[in-house]
Amino acid sequence: MRKTTTVAITVLILFSLLPVHGSAWASPPGQDGCDPNVDYYTVGFDAFDAEDYAAAVDAFSCVIVFDPADAFAYSLRGDAYLALDQLDAALQDFDTALELDPTDAYTYVSRGLVYQLLEDDEAAIRDFSTALELDPSDPFAYTSRGLSYQYLEDDAAAVADFETALALDPTDPFTLYALGISYQYLEQHTAAIAAFSDAIALDATDPYPVLGRAFSYLALNDLPSAQPDLETADRLSQPDDPFLLTDLGLGWLLVGEYDAAIEAFTLALDLQPDDPDILLLRAEAFEYAGLFDLALADVEAALALLPDDAYTYLILGYIFQALEEDEAAIDAFTQAVALDPDDPDAYAGRGLSYQYLADDEAALADFDAAITLAPDDAYLYAWRGESYLYLEQDVLALADFDRALALDPALSDAYYLRGVTYQFLGQDGAAVADFSRALEFDPENAYAYVDRGISRFFLEDDEGALSDLTRAIDLNPDDEYLLADAYFFRGTARMFLADYEGAVTDLTSSLELLPDDPITYDFRGVAYAALGQDDLAEADFQQAESLLAETGQSALPKTILARPPQQDGISRSLARTRTTQTSRGATTRGTARSSRTTSARSSSWATSTTARVSRQPRTSILTTRSGS
Repeated sequence: MRKTTTVAITVLILFSLLPVHGSAWASPPGQDGCDPNVDYYTVGFDAFDAEDYAAAVDAFSCVIVFDPADAFAYSLRGDAYLALDQLDAALQDFDTALELDPTDAYTYVSRGLVYQLLEDDEAAIRDFSTALELDPSDPFAYTSRGLSYQYLEDDAAAVADFETALALDPTDPFTLYALGISYQYLEQHTAAIAAFSDAIALDATDPYPVLGRAFSYLALNDLPSAQPDLETADRLSQPDDPFLLTDLGLGWLLVGEYDAAIEAFTLALDLQPDDPDILLLRAEAFEYAGLFDLALADVEAALALLPDDAYTYLILGYIFQALEEDEAAIDAFTQAVALDPDDPDAYAGRGLSYQYLADDEAALADFDAAITLAPDDAYLYAWRGESYLYLEQDVLALADFDRALALDPALSDAYYLRGVTYQFLGQDGAAVADFSRALEFDPENAYAYVDRGISRFFLEDDEGALSDLTRAIDLNPDDEYLLADAYFFRGTARMFLADYEGAVTDLTSSLELLPDDPITYDFRGVAYAALGQDDLAEADFQQAESLLAETGQSALPKTILARPPQQDGISRSLARTRTTQTSRGATTRGTARSSRTTSARSSSWATSTTARVSRQPRTSILTTRSGS
C-alpha cells in the first residue's frame, strides 16, 4: 500500500512532456485581472515548477480568458486542479478540453487518473484505452490502466498491461512493483519475488517492493528470506507514511515479532487515530503478545467506529478464545455470523470454542457450515475431525484428517490428530508414522512426542519411548495432563527396562500432577515390589484399590507381582486403558490451543496481506514518465 501523497508530482511529470505554447491573446486587455502582455503559459509552467498549483490555476485561467477555445489550457488547468485534489474541477476541465480536442491522448490519461482517484475504474479504463489507441507507445498509460484492472481485481489483465509497459520501458521500478502486487493476488509468488527484486535493483531506497517481496517469501513459508527484507523495509520506512507502517506492522506480526508490530501499528495510529483496520491489527498483535487488556481496548475502539462490522466481532471472539473465555467468544462469533452469515471464519471460530467447551455436537454443526462455505480449507476438516475423534466416531475422523492432508500435506495438526485416532484404534505403527510426520513440520510439539512415545511403548520399543517422552518433558509444556502422561509412560517404559528406581521417580512425578489416578499407584507399587520395598508396594496397591472403590471400578489384577514386569502383558494393556481415559477429551482436547488458531489465521494473511497499490500516490510511476 502506498501513502496518500499530493498528486502534484503527477501533474509536474505529465506537463513536462508538453510542447511550449507562446502567447496568443484574443480578448480585451485587463479582462478578469489578466494582462494581455503577460505570457501566462510561461507563468503557469513556472508555477508548476514551484509546486504553486493555485498560481498555476490562475495562470491557465487567464489563458482561457483570452482564448476560451484553447483545449491545451483547459487540460493544464485540470492538471493543476488535480494537484490541488479538486477532482470535480479537474474533471470539468478535462471534459472541456476533450470536447475541444478529442484527439489528445495526454488529456485522456489525465482524466483517467481522475476517474481512478474517484474509484470509477471502468471509466478510467475507457479513457486509458482511448489514450492507447491514440498513442500505443505510452508505457505510463499501460501502467495506469493496469492499476485500474488491479483495483477491479482483474489481475490477469493488470499483469498483461504491466508487462506491456515494461516492454516499452523496462527501467520503471513502480511498474515492476505493481506487477509484483498483481502476481501476489494471483498467488504466483515466485513471479512476484522476481518482479519485486527487479524493482529493488532499480531503486534500492523504496521500501515498498522490499516489503512486498517479504510478504511473498512469507506466503512461500520462507521465513529466513522474509526476515531480512522486513528489517530492510523497517530501516527504509518513512515515519509519516501510515500505509507503509501498517504493512510493516503486519509483516512483523506474521513473523511473530509482536513488539515490532505493535510499535509500527502505534506509529500508524498516531497518523491515523481513527482507522479501525489499524486498531484491529494492533489488537491482534497485543493478543499474540499476551496483552489482552490492551487488545480488548483496541477492539472496543474499533467497534465504536464500526459498530456493525462482522470482522471486528470476529477478532473480539479470537481474543476471548485466547483468554479461554469461550462463552464470551461464542457470543462474539455469533454476532459475527449474524452480521455476515457467509463468513466461514466466524463459524469456525465458534466451532472451536464449542469444541473447547466439549460441546462437540454444536462444534460439528459450525464446522459443517464453515466447510459448506469454504470446502477447500484444510484446517476446517482437521478441526471437524477432532470433534469426531472426541465423539469416538473414528471412521469419520480419519476421513476428515485424510481430506485435510490431501488439501495441505504440511498440516502438522492433521498428522498429529490422525495419529491419535490410530492410537485409539490400537494401530500404533500407523500412529508412530503420523506423529513422526507431525514432528517434521512442528519439531517443538510436545504432544506429538508424548503420543509417539506412548505408541512406541505399546509397540514394545521401550528405548524409543524413553527418548520421546524425555524430549517431551524437556520441552516443559504448560499442560499438567500431558506431563502426567509423559512421566507415567516414561516410568512404565523404565520398568520394562528394569530401571525400577527411575520408574518410581517418574511415577511419583506423575502422581504429583494427577494424585487420584489408581493405575499410576498400581504401577508404582509394582516398581516398589521389584525393588523389594514391599511395604511401599502394598501401600500403593491399597491406595489404588481405594481410589477404584470410590469410582465403583473393580480391582486391578496383581499377577504382575508374580514375575518381572518386562515379561508381563497386563501392564501394557492397563496403560492403554489409562491413556484412553485421559487423552480422549482431556489431554488431546485443546492441543496447542492458541497456535492452531494463529496458524489458520496466518495462512490466509500470507496470501492476501499486501494491499493493492494505493490510488493516491503516483510518484514512482510518474517519475518514470518524466524521463520518457
